[in-house]
Amino acid sequence: MGGATAVLVNTAISATFSEAMNAPTINAATFTVTGPGATPVAGVVTYTASTATFTPAAILANSILFTATITTGAKDPAGAALAANFVWTFTTAPPPTVVSTVPADGATAVPVNTLISATFSEAMNAATIRYFLAEHGVPADHTETRSFGEEDQLTAEQIKEQIVQNPDLTPDDRQQMLNNLRVMVLANNRRVDVTLSTTGQQSTHRYPFNARDYLALISTKGGEKEPRAKKKH
Repeated sequence: MGGATAVLVNTAISATFSEAMNAPTINAATFTVTGPGATPVAGVVTYTASTATFTPAAILANSILFTATITTGAKDPAGAALAANFVWTFTTAPPPTVVSTVPADGATAVPVNTLISATFSEAMNAATIRYFLAEHGVPADHTETRSFGEEDQLTAEQIKEQIVQNPDLTPDDRQQMLNNLRVMVLANNRRVDVTLSTTGQQSTHRYPFNARDYLALISTKGGEKEPRAKKKH
């Protein structure tokens, strides 16, 4: 659709015709993609079942306006060409960002068995994060990464059920989390956990979030917040 925004950078660009077309006329000369501006995008053009597809040779750049064009050189089997060039534009999604971390930046007195986590603005490829850590001196066999966004997408109802059934929460904390349910859903489905095994200790985190994580995420003061002790009756 013309004018689409936040398009994934690995998207194949395609157009479907109103009738079957002459396949040889659907090629790199008649189906082009440019961006930014008039910069040509390298790719491969294919045609199957009335649909032409342009597959970029590399992932597209973030936050860029691209223009796709199918020219009048595209013809049907009878030799009839498009009445005019068909042109549409789209803008790729912005790059991912880290929206929150546990522990918070600059946190002190962090328990030694804390599971270090970062929540991203979108689902991430866990393998790429492990590779980044290895490049920066963390041995690959000392890390474990888990990305929940693509492999374990949880619904709002599932997150709500976890909150309601969490025995570590006070009624006030539970209500605070339910009031921020949308944030909780985004955090669960866009989170990557990094476990460092250099100390040989095991994390005590519940999957995918424990009460401390939830409260730290929505705390206005930042850092980790311990669940309040339950009142005794």
